[in-house]
Amino acid sequence: MRKRWQNLERFMAHTPDVDWARLDDREQDPVRHSPFPEEEERIFVEKLVNRSGYSGYEKERLEEGFVMSDGTHLAFIDGRMSIDGRSHEARIPTEQYLLLLTNPEQRKGWDLLKIFLAVSGLYQTIDLHGRPQRYIHRFHRLFGQIQRELLAPFDAFVQASFLLEQNERRKRRAVFSQKENWTFDLMNRLSGRRPRQRMKFARRFIRTGDNRSIPASNLPWVRRWCDLTSQVELSNVSYPFMVNSKGVLCFRTLTKNGSVRRAPIPFLPGLLAGLISWGCSPHASKQGEWLVAAQMNWTAPYENADTADEPFRRSMQFLRGVLEQFPNDTWLHRDRLLVRGMLGHFYEVRIDRGAHNAP
Repeated sequence: MRKRWQNLERFMAHTPDVDWARLDDREQDPVRHSPFPEEEERIFVEKLVNRSGYSGYEKERLEEGFVMSDGTHLAFIDGRMSIDGRSHEARIPTEQYLLLLTNPEQRKGWDLLKIFLAVSGLYQTIDLHGRPQRYIHRFHRLFGQIQRELLAPFDAFVQASFLLEQNERRKRRAVFSQKENWTFDLMNRLSGRRPRQRMKFARRFIRTGDNRSIPASNLPWVRRWCDLTSQVELSNVSYPFMVNSKGVLCFRTLTKNGSVRRAPIPFLPGLLAGLISWGCSPHASKQGEWLVAAQMNWTAPYENADTADEPFRRSMQFLRGVLEQFPNDTWLHRDRLLVRGMLGHFYEVRIDRGAHNAP
């Protein structure tokens, strides 16, 4: 499992999917001041690793907060993150955030606040008006209406972009044009909609070409949505791809029989930045396809074989035979193949999972 995450992190490194979360100086420490003295911080980190809780004194130090390199005051009060005195009303993996904040080696060169904000927009519905989601969840639990939040890539794209833009506007250094506040407009139009209504809105947003009017941005996933011409929805993909399971971020993967498993995500800045960018990208993009491929093949054993396995070879031989036998009666469109037979009948050949998971 650890090797898979290492390979994925190495694959993402030195790409725009990771560079958006880096500081200008890659040797710069993003934390200017820690509320803990060195010895107390070491003891506090041990408690976080062992998940043994922390004392009232340590809670006071967390309320005192960290001072980031850009002057931002980052505090943790009652399990919530506070930015310059304003509470960030989202469910966050607090212990994982704190472990990264107290690790000088891993945090070096990364804009942790960007990563923290974008991550919180991937697996939960962010309320535009700042109403705490925990109250809504208590209401649902009271009446037994427990439903998983179905965040499609479009929802993650809007929410993560909105949180990052609001953060830049707070620092008076907007990523987008000052005249354009398109993320606020999209969030306002998505607020209060049910998951299926959100999906319909996303399809209409692409179909009418509204995505092409989005201003230029240095966020890689925004450019991919601007270039999108048609919405692709993969029904067999489990989303949201990331969930917060008892304070631990997990990657939702699919097994061969279609069941969903959760793989804990190592809390590394480069890996998180890449997953954020992939998760906010449309499925029709190359990065969206990479994310789907990682979900579908996460539990597949790695085989370094010189030749393909027998079911795969049979499938490819059949496809090649069709193409060679009917070169002038074959039409290819995306993942479908239309073949006109000898008697004039049309046959559709579609690449899908068959016996033994062969294509």
